[in-house]
Amino acid sequence: MKKQLKFLIAAGAIMLMPGLALGQATFTGSGDGSTWSDAANWDVGVPAGADANIGDGFTVTLATDQAVNDVNLVGDANTGTAAPGTATLNQTAGILTTASWMKIGGEVGGTTSNGTYNLSGSAQAVGQSFVQVGFNGGTGFLSISDSANFEASAGLNIAGGNVDVADVGQNSIGTLEVSGMATVTADRINMGGAGSTATVNQTGGTVTSNNWVAIANFGAGGTATYNISAGSVSANNGNFAVGQEGNGTLNVSGTGAVSQAGSLFAVGGLLEPGGFSQDGNGVLNITGSSATVSAVNVQVAGTATSTGTVSWTADSGGVTTVVSSGNTEFGPGTSNLVLDLSADPASATAGTEYLLVDNSAAVTGTFTGIAEGSTVSIGGGNTGTISYVGGADGFDIVVTAGAGGSVTGDFDGDGDVDCDDVDLFAGTFGSIAGGAPADRDLTGDGTVDLADALLHIETLVVTMPNGVTGTIRGDINCDGTVNVLGDAFPLVGNLGTNSGAVYTQGDLNFDGVVNVLGDAFTLVGNLGMSND
Repeated sequence: MKKQLKFLIAAGAIMLMPGLALGQATFTGSGDGSTWSDAANWDVGVPAGADANIGDGFTVTLATDQAVNDVNLVGDANTGTAAPGTATLNQTAGILTTASWMKIGGEVGGTTSNGTYNLSGSAQAVGQSFVQVGFNGGTGFLSISDSANFEASAGLNIAGGNVDVADVGQNSIGTLEVSGMATVTADRINMGGAGSTATVNQTGGTVTSNNWVAIANFGAGGTATYNISAGSVSANNGNFAVGQEGNGTLNVSGTGAVSQAGSLFAVGGLLEPGGFSQDGNGVLNITGSSATVSAVNVQVAGTATSTGTVSWTADSGGVTTVVSSGNTEFGPGTSNLVLDLSADPASATAGTEYLLVDNSAAVTGTFTGIAEGSTVSIGGGNTGTISYVGGADGFDIVVTAGAGGSVTGDFDGDGDVDCDDVDLFAGTFGSIAGGAPADRDLTGDGTVDLADALLHIETLVVTMPNGVTGTIRGDINCDGTVNVLGDAFPLVGNLGTNSGAVYTQGDLNFDGVVNVLGDAFTLVGNLGMSND
């Protein structure tokens, strides 16, 4: 990663050296107003080996071979107006060769501007060492479609960094769209520096980084989202990091293919074997069974203050398995598992197995709070059990649908709804998006809270020995009656328990403690009541 930092510093230094330019050519539109190859449209004629500056609302078309030093699509800082300029380049054919760098949407002379570059047809843009799509507070948009080819020999930054590297990101917006059979090749890909927002929408084509891909990097306030539904994206000799620093999301669906070779596929923060670390929040969403995700080693929540969430949503064919030629390691941060297998009818059948991660070495650690053999929600009112020692080699993460999952409120999958299931509410309160199982949201309001627990107790629990459905809050032994011997005595015996208490110990308000005000008073108020 030290090489990564050196790369950004070096790239910034290049951009601060105007003396490298062989001249400046500014698009004036004095000819036909739009064609690059019309010499009258430039103040010094068609640029050859010089910097090509396009701005001030111009939309320029290019369909012939051109060779320049730099390309600047950053508007015009000399318009004298407060409104940002907009520069657009539409290239449908020909090869645009850039000797140095390309800037699409950014800041020049204190004025932030918008830039758009549409590369389509058989057009090519090659040679540029470094590409900025949105920097220094500007907005950049890069679209590569059809069979077009785009290359950035030093790196591609999508709202990823300031040109002088001193204030990375600086509230920029950058968007990359890749479709058709387009190809994108870069030495490194960085997205979403501090305070910035980066988005990639890939519906086809091939995106290749010769080193790393970092979705949200260099700045805790950055946000980056990579959506891929077809085509492929790969980090061929480095990390593929989702939420390395800042907030990163990778959404994989359709036939999208994601691959990593070199070091780590990291979701939430990054801790390299050499000790380099960054704290971030990452989300990996995998939808359907036709995508591909492969890696050398998978790391989730690699640092103590990072959060990594991995979500699988099935289709009728099941799920997409993450294939690791190494292992999966859960770090010291918070790692969340989200499953919705309900679109696959087989998820309601006991014994159906879902291979989530296929490892070639043993798994280290577990999802936070989800130990080996734990019951997990799999959607549709069903539950399953998780194993980190699954598969023929004992190295895989597998979820197996359980027999009792189809009974609403049966959270432990044993086929009945009793006080054991009520106890499973402990520790699951909060937003479903934060990781709480969706099947505990019995009220359907999007949040798992005390209202769900009370609905569970009062309408779903089947008491023994009378077999009546629903009981009274305070009936901590689930026998249908709130009394002194079966309920009050156990609660009093646990008074003062201040951490990890559950309902059957007397925690009637599900706050993890047993006390007089929150629990004993409630039980006393219901003494003598029964569900008969």
